Amino acid sequence: MITLLDYGAGNVRSVVNALESLGETVVRVNSPADIEKAERLVFPGVGNYGA
Repeated sequence: MITLLDYGAGNVRSVVNALESLGETVVRVNSPADIEKAERLVFPGVGNYGA
């Protein structure tokens, strides 16, 4: 199971779809207590990685 931080920005549904297509179970959370319980946490965002 993967915990996905849903902080109300970005296209979270696309990330969920991508992870589920890989066979993962995804749980969306937004509270600090749920984040602390996560064994695997994905923090989606928009950005770039410089070369």
